[in-house]
Amino acid sequence: MDKHEVYATLNDAYFREDCHERTLLDNLPRFLADAALFVDVGASLGQYTLTASRCMRHGRIIAVEADPIRHEELTRNAARWAGESGRSIETVFAAIGETAGTATFFTTQSNISGGLFPRPSADGPAWHEITVPSVTLDDLCGELMPDFVKADIEGAELRMLKGARRILEHGRTAFLLELHGWGDPHTSGEESIPDFMRHYGYHPVAFFEHTLFLPMGATYLREKAAAGLRLLSGRR
Repeated sequence: MDKHEVYATLNDAYFREDCHERTLLDNLPRFLADAALFVDVGASLGQYTLTASRCMRHGRIIAVEADPIRHEELTRNAARWAGESGRSIETVFAAIGETAGTATFFTTQSNISGGLFPRPSADGPAWHEITVPSVTLDDLCGELMPDFVKADIEGAELRMLKGARRILEHGRTAFLLELHGWGDPHTSGEESIPDFMRHYGYHPVAFFEHTLFLPMGATYLREKAAAGLRLLSGRR
């Protein structure tokens, strides 16, 4: 697809009134309204970034995207939203992983999301291999401690979390993850994201077809579970 076709398709999918994640987006303000730092990993064109910019009362947003075509439009969108809301929005062209440096990234050059590894499919898209900067979540945030991290990175969530050990050890950041059914070919099939997060004192909560990991013992867990969120158990 031509990049302008990609933009037209994704802008319609993400920003129309009846977008498929509308209910989830409508429920994000209860977590983001008072956040000082929100990190949107795998931001694409900025669907979650826009919601954050509209509902956060203060603080800043970091939106990260590794697909160069999507990052280009994300940067334009973020500049416009920052002007409208007065919110600080930084866009970063990088893949978030376990180590810093560079990473191999597979893009489809279409409205189908790319990632750190191609997903096998008999009738799937053509994968184009490129090299992009890579950064850990710990390094990205530096001395800052995010209040909320959203990540949709096509199966590479465990890699991101392994690069966020300092943040996890502080136990004050909520993580909203879209967990994908396909496995990461470069990690052991025995590794479980819920088990990894429990090691750092986090508990999974079902949140509108996504998984929200909340620090145990925090006000987050007591208040949000009381609001009707369902605690999860077992491996995923």
